[in-house]
Amino acid sequence: MKRILDCLKTYIDDDASVKNWNKEAKKKFSLVIASSFNFYLINLLETDFILLEPLVTFTVDKLEKDILFIENKTELPCVLALNKISTYMQKKFIKDKVAFVVEDNQLSIPFLVLKVRIILQNLKEIESIEKFTPFFQLVYLYLLYSDEKEFSIFDLSKNLEISSMSVLRAMNHFEKLGLVKSEIGGYTNRKRLFYKIDQEHFYKIGKQYLDNPVKEVLYVNDIPDNIKILKSDLTALNKKTMISESNRKIYATYQNLKQLRKYEISEELSNDINSPMVQIMKYDVTLLTKDDCVDPITLISGLKERDERIEMAISEMMEGYKWFTE
Repeated sequence: MKRILDCLKTYIDDDASVKNWNKEAKKKFSLVIASSFNFYLINLLETDFILLEPLVTFTVDKLEKDILFIENKTELPCVLALNKISTYMQKKFIKDKVAFVVEDNQLSIPFLVLKVRIILQNLKEIESIEKFTPFFQLVYLYLLYSDEKEFSIFDLSKNLEISSMSVLRAMNHFEKLGLVKSEIGGYTNRKRLFYKIDQEHFYKIGKQYLDNPVKEVLYVNDIPDNIKILKSDLTALNKKTMISESNRKIYATYQNLKQLRKYEISEELSNDINSPMVQIMKYDVTLLTKDDCVDPITLISGLKERDERIEMAISEMMEGYKWFTE
C-alpha cells in the first residue's frame, strides 16, 4: 500500500492526505463488504475519494458491482488499489471507467482528469501573472492586515462578500506564489485550511503584484448622502499624517458610479471651483478599513501623484506597520 500511496503523491499530488477509513466502513457497510477491503479516505487535488484495497479474490464483475455499491452509499468516487493487474482487467476497467492504481505505477483515475486540466490551466495563469486581479488584491490585502494566521475559504468568502470559488482561486494562486500554505484539517479532518507566511515576506512577495486600485475618476459638484464613501489619496493622507491638506477633497467609493454620474462635471469646471474628486475603485475598499479612510496600501497604490513631500508622509503613515518596505 505504501508504494501505491507514493505513486499517487509522486505522479499527481505530493500534498495528498491519507486517513484509515476502516472504522467508518464497518459502521456503514455489511460485514461482508467491510471485511473484503481495506478502506482509506484520500484527499487528492482537493478531491475526496475512497481507496479500496481488496483483501479477498474477486472476479472483475464482482469488483465493479461492489465499487458501484460503495460509491452510491458513500457518495464518493472509489479507486481500486492493486498489487498487479492483468491485461484483460486493465482494458475492462478502462472501458467501464473504473478508477485504479497499481503498485508498478500504472494508474487510471478518470474523475480527476478535469481537475488536472483546471490545475494545469491555473499554473499557466500563475506563470504569466503580472498584477493581481481586483478580487485577488482584495483578498491579499485582507490577509495582509489580519492578525490571524489560519484562514478557511468559508470565513473569507463570508467576510469579503465574494463567492467561495473566487476566494479558492485566489488562495490557490497565493499558494503557488508562496504567500500561503495549506493543509487538510478542521473538526472533520476534511476542511482545507490556509496559513499565511510571516507578515514581512508576505508583503515583500505580494507588493510586486499590486495594481492601481482606481478604475475611474469623476469630478462632481456634490456627494450624495446615501452612498458609501471614504477619504482617499491626499485627503486621507492628510488625516493620517502632518501633510498639508489639498484644496480639493478626494474620496473613494465602490459600485456607486451610476448614482455619481448625476453629479458629474467636467474636469475644467471642477478646477475652477475645487469640487470633490471621486475615485471609483476596482474592489470594495470599505471591507479593508475601520475608519473613514481607505486602507494604507490601497491609498499608496492609488496615489495620483508622488513627490518628496508625499513620500515623507507615507513613511510617517506606515511607521506602525513593521512589515512595510518600499
